[in-house]
Amino acid sequence: MKKLVIFDLDDTIYAEQQYNLACYRAAADKFHEDFKVDIYPYIFQEFSQGNYRDLFSLAIQEVGVECSEDYIRNELVSTYRSYQPELTPYDGFERHISNLRDKYALAIITDGPLDIQKAKIKALGISKYFDVILCSSELGSDVRKPSAQPYEYVLNKLGMSHKDSVYIGDNKKKDFVYPNSSGMHSIHILNKVENDNLIYGRQEGESAQHYCESYEELVVLLESIFE
Repeated sequence: MKKLVIFDLDDTIYAEQQYNLACYRAAADKFHEDFKVDIYPYIFQEFSQGNYRDLFSLAIQEVGVECSEDYIRNELVSTYRSYQPELTPYDGFERHISNLRDKYALAIITDGPLDIQKAKIKALGISKYFDVILCSSELGSDVRKPSAQPYEYVLNKLGMSHKDSVYIGDNKKKDFVYPNSSGMHSIHILNKVENDNLIYGRQEGESAQHYCESYEELVVLLESIFE
């Protein structure tokens, strides 16, 4: 019987900054259309330095434009959330996912707004590789990792035991808490070769049982875990 490999989505299968920066660009274009000022260079600079909070307000303040909170919320944030950019998985994912599909049962558990996460998965074109894709909010608006619910849903759906399953993620605050406590395996993938801005890289929390730096290392690590 195949073992089960469950992936996180953002910064695990693709670089989330792809999505963030494309959506910021779309919102900045809207602002430029309305005020004839480009706020994107400031947003890009701050984001690249690991500053992710209140970027619209800070950028607008930086360029000296008077703008209401209603405009930011109803126009810029709305544009950001509704924009659907083209996305590309990590090269390592694309090189190895077909072989992983042949060897293991595969699933995704991801947090976040259902419509946004579903749109990301569609843009990445990866649904065909996975037996189950679960956005945790499908189980309830307040359900998210590290809750046991999404993990247990996937394991039950595929009839898999904890010891024969592994979760691969990037966020120490929530990804590895339940796998570590339930008898699952856990892997923290730090794909810095392909992503120089790991958004959750500074999170404190519970460490995974294993680390790897690339998908090439991940393939070998999975074989050692399940040998």
